[in-house]
Amino acid sequence: MIKELLYVFLLVIGFANGSLLVHLCKDEIKKWKTRFFIIAIITALASIGIYFTKIDYKMPVIITLLFMCITSLTIVFKEKMMRY
Repeated sequence: MIKELLYVFLLVIGFANGSLLVHLCKDEIKKWKTRFFIIAIITALASIGIYFTKIDYKMPVIITLLFMCITSLTIVFKEKMMRY
């Protein structure tokens, strides 16, 4: 039970992490916006692929990849909203 709550907490922290990075790295995000979107797609697909494997530490790897996906997507969408 505690492990699942930590996983959810870690995924929620991904939104805060992305928001912080948007405010700290405005210039770099303009150049890397498409790359962040590609990173998000790759990590989402990798987490789906790892779900169907039989490795021992499947859930921590999936949570880590989803954290990267959430952070990247937050950066892309927050930067879009800040432009307008």
